Amino acid sequence: YSEPEKRSATVWEFTPATFASALTDKQIESYYEKHKEAAFVQDPVKIQVRRILVGAEDRATAQTLKAALDVDPTLFAKKAQEHSLDKASAANGGLLQPFARGTHESAFDKAAFLLNAPGAISDIITTKDGLEILQLVKRSSKTYKPLTAVRTEIIDALSLKHFNDAFELEGKRIARQNDKNALEAFVAQHHGVMIPYKNVTRES
Repeated sequence: YSEPEKRSATVWEFTPATFASALTDKQIESYYEKHKEAAFVQDPVKIQVRRILVGAEDRATAQTLKAALDVDPTLFAKKAQEHSLDKASAANGGLLQPFARGTHESAFDKAAFLLNAPGAISDIITTKDGLEILQLVKRSSKTYKPLTAVRTEIIDALSLKHFNDAFELEGKRIARQNDKNALEAFVAQHHGVMIPYKNVTRES
């Protein structure tokens, strides 16, 4: 029979608030600009298109429509009303609701977002519904949450980063000193909360 090794120790916990440093507006604004694409998008880019859908076996019709539209793109709504199998959108000239990237299947999305100007017409594409031709109606720009709305979030993130950096640097310095007085001064300065651990095993 064996008894597992046990240890007793004192642990001090610290919080970012006790390592806080004053943040400047420039630091906050710099963080916002650096991270707004990843963290502070309010509305993504959205586009609105018209759609003409024909059967997967009806490529001749799709090609005829595409040729006519290449000559006169203004006919798109009329052709959608006359030929599109998507009756819900056809009644409105093939017009779909605005959507963001990733809303539709990949072939549809790719063709739609490659259209670079209102009135531009896609090649004939194959989707799960059949053969399609798209026309760009409008594109809305991406918008971002205003700095005032995310300022507190940024301050918290910067404070946490400062805490992590400062604690690692100071902690290593204290550990190298191996001095009880230095440790006690560090704990007092940063208001460490003492937590005693008794008879802790490796499995604990």
